[in-house]
Amino acid sequence: HHHHHHKRDNNNHLSVVDSVKGDHNKVLRPTESHNNSRLQYVNSKKRSNWDRTRWRERGEHRQEKMVAGFDHTPHNVFVELDELYQTDNGELQWKETARWIKFEEDAQEGGRWGKPHVASLSFHSLLDFRRCLEYGVMLLDLDVNDLITIVNTIVDKMINNEMLDEENRLQLIWAMLLKHRHVGEHQKSRATATPQHLLQRSHSFDVSISKSNDIHINMADGKGQNGGVPPLVRNLSNMSVGRTPAGDSASQGIMRRIPIGSECCDVLVGCVDFLEHPVMAFIRLAKAIPLTQITEVPIPVRFMFFLLGPTNYNLDYHEVGRSMSTLMSDSFFHDAAYTANSRDDLLSAVNEFLDESMVLPPGEWDKDLLMPITKQQNRNNLRRQRTARRMRRDAKKPRRDSRPAVVRRDPLARTGRAFGGMIADIKQRYPHYASDFTDAFNLQAIVALFFVYFTCFCSAITYGGLLGDKTYQYMGVSEMLISTSVCGVIFGLFSAQPLIILGSTGPMLVFEESLYKYIKDQFCLEEFFMQIRFWTGIWIFIMSTITVACDGAFFIRYVSRFTEEIVAFLISFIFIYEVVDWLRVVYVCNPLLPANHEAYCSPADKSLATTYHDYQSDNGCPLKEYGCTRDVHDVPNNALFSTILCLGTFFIALFLSQFRRSRFLGKSARRLLGDFGIPISMIIMVVIDVAAMPTYINSEKLKLSYTNESGIYFPSKENRDFFINPIVSHKGRYLPWYWILACSIPGFLAFSLIFLETEITELIINNKNKMLRKGTGHFLDMMLVGVLASFSAVCGLPWMCAATTSCVAHQGALSIMSKDHAPGEKPKLVCVIEQRATNILVHLLIGVSLFFKPILVIIPNGVLFGIFLYIGFTCLTGIHMLKRIKIFFMPVKHHPDAAFLRNVRHWKIHLFTLIQLICFLLLVGVKLFKPLAPFFPLFLILLVPLRLHLLPKIFDNKELGHLDPEEAFSGDDGDSDNDEGSTSHRP
Repeated sequence: HHHHHHKRDNNNHLSVVDSVKGDHNKVLRPTESHNNSRLQYVNSKKRSNWDRTRWRERGEHRQEKMVAGFDHTPHNVFVELDELYQTDNGELQWKETARWIKFEEDAQEGGRWGKPHVASLSFHSLLDFRRCLEYGVMLLDLDVNDLITIVNTIVDKMINNEMLDEENRLQLIWAMLLKHRHVGEHQKSRATATPQHLLQRSHSFDVSISKSNDIHINMADGKGQNGGVPPLVRNLSNMSVGRTPAGDSASQGIMRRIPIGSECCDVLVGCVDFLEHPVMAFIRLAKAIPLTQITEVPIPVRFMFFLLGPTNYNLDYHEVGRSMSTLMSDSFFHDAAYTANSRDDLLSAVNEFLDESMVLPPGEWDKDLLMPITKQQNRNNLRRQRTARRMRRDAKKPRRDSRPAVVRRDPLARTGRAFGGMIADIKQRYPHYASDFTDAFNLQAIVALFFVYFTCFCSAITYGGLLGDKTYQYMGVSEMLISTSVCGVIFGLFSAQPLIILGSTGPMLVFEESLYKYIKDQFCLEEFFMQIRFWTGIWIFIMSTITVACDGAFFIRYVSRFTEEIVAFLISFIFIYEVVDWLRVVYVCNPLLPANHEAYCSPADKSLATTYHDYQSDNGCPLKEYGCTRDVHDVPNNALFSTILCLGTFFIALFLSQFRRSRFLGKSARRLLGDFGIPISMIIMVVIDVAAMPTYINSEKLKLSYTNESGIYFPSKENRDFFINPIVSHKGRYLPWYWILACSIPGFLAFSLIFLETEITELIINNKNKMLRKGTGHFLDMMLVGVLASFSAVCGLPWMCAATTSCVAHQGALSIMSKDHAPGEKPKLVCVIEQRATNILVHLLIGVSLFFKPILVIIPNGVLFGIFLYIGFTCLTGIHMLKRIKIFFMPVKHHPDAAFLRNVRHWKIHLFTLIQLICFLLLVGVKLFKPLAPFFPLFLILLVPLRLHLLPKIFDNKELGHLDPEEAFSGDDGDSDNDEGSTSHRP
């Protein structure tokens, strides 16, 4: 219906239009005779029936040969379903009722779209659709450029195949060319947006209907469920007509979700009363052509499907249209639609779709009963995808990408020469050094910087506070901040995987505490603690060098989920145990005594103390014998208030982390609150603590240094230099020479922990699903961590290793997710911003935080232990072992639908869990039994040979494959019951 326009573009376009099929010899043309508004067909060239048949055969023969010349590469498809309906004033129009990008969206009242959902089809409609394809008109690779030619070709083909009577030609063409109305378009815009000649055209249809009695079209579907959507005429074809702003913004919104290079499939179905039986046509155009007068979005059309028939025919036109649309949105059928050479190819694709479909029997179903069906369907779909990938692997072209692709090497491969792995890391990573800074100019990287800073800073002061408590202030918060800052910046500058953030971790904290207590209790050499750490650090460096020289990082291959889960369980237990133990001591030091007890009286006149400071003048603590070594004691309010602070911080942080999965606020706001849950909970509880001070409650605060002087470096303990004297203690005594050799034992234990933490974190970060491009750093980073461990020991700072929680948070904050995913589909990972700037700046900011001393000293210990409780609790959430413990207490009918439950006998599952629990309890015993406490890393390492040699004698390979899968560090065990990021909370 754009004759005037075509005349402007190409005068001879209307005289003769040839199609590939060759059987189109008529053109739609308005003539001056009879009535200007009357539409007539004029034969451009008369032919006998014999000629036409021969011409068609020749055309089909020609088409078969030309198929090879057209592009049959499958594109993404946007599917639009339009149905005939009658407006209030009796005018017939095509109305958009549904669309598919991946899932079905139905048009709703008020001009909006419903929620994306999986299309459920009736089996009958699928069979009807198959019958349509089998007996209807099928035109593959139709080489035309406009809608009128397409419609003429279809109608000619129908008449040739005796599907349509000649006298119905005009009505059918008229019905196919009716105006289209889309969702969200406004009635008033029709006058402004519609070109003048189109208004004349629609008027001409009205006249022709009124003047010729033989044309009478009635849309009598009887449903009218979506009637009354206000109409609007789109920006038509390539005419330079301005769109209305409303329509424009609506289409731009959906255009962001449609992949670039997509093509459109238009499905047109409806009832008319001039036909005696249905007519249908499936058209694949040779090349996609823009038909924006019929499509909702400005995407070129490649496929069209017409189905028109009488009202009283036993056929649900709407459901057949939905079947066609759903099949086109199915990746397997739509690939077949692009590559099909004949009708049989398409029919076999429909058969395959039917094979993969599941019929749900009629009845009332609870959604929980449908869960196994959906899981089965997901598994079938994965199988289909794997098969398709295998078939396409050879034919698939390499993906074009603006960034250079990196040839993947095995990151843990042994090279067979000294430091070969480290040299390979350097060669792979350092060529990208400049881009590691230029890639950081990104808004998301700046947001990530602050998020990761708060995460690292909160954990640094938390670990520092506890470390000061456990090592009698030999190392405290200030040392922890300095160590985190200096080691972090050096690591950020030189590492091969700068997504890794260095920090203190639970196991290192436990080891430092155990070492201190061991030296103090077993050897009474407390004054030499820093000297022994000095030589331990030197041994860590020596062992790291030997390991990296021998490419020893490959050992991490033998650490499976069996070991990892026991460690995570142990660390979680230690955190929760530390909190409970701290609360116990607080209650012991602040008992509820009788009101006239001497502890509540000031020493001067034994009258009741009026302020908290009166308590401080009382030097004698009657509760020393209970193990009370606290500065604050005998304040019963304090015990209760410390509990409130601890649990308050824990519950606020926990609530905010779970809030991101709620339905309140926008997605960005929820994510922001979830990410900053720990600092928000700390700030709230610190404010409450400050507000409570006037009521004579003075809870224990964070210790920063032994003096109150300002300055960058304020050691936590007196008589301590910045650099540790390796031989002489702060009391002037000399360390016995044999201790230098003996330190190789704690050196090996500390090295084992640092090695396990760093290498496991490398595996998690470099997981192939994260699509990192700039290489890995298993060898170089291990060497760097060893060097920094010796530096920390020389300066008397805590040892640093890769902090898994911070690393996963860092990588997550730098992950760019797709914004063009189909409505209803989960966002996919596009890439991770790989750069060094955030790592370096985060640790510089932590160094600057030393100036925040006035703020840090008001943080109560209760808040820090609340964070500890939170870390310990969240670390439990993703552990597979915990799920298996829960299953032990469940009746079989309530078991989740998990692969390991389907494939492994239940008593074997419980035996595997029991072995893990025994190992866990053994480690707990080692940790709590003081003479053995520092040796717990050795027991951790012994879990590896236990898994490699003992378990295969009890379980066969298939059972171990399900209970202890190799892909332990990917955060996904390939099963539907898996929690995403099961390793992300490992403290």
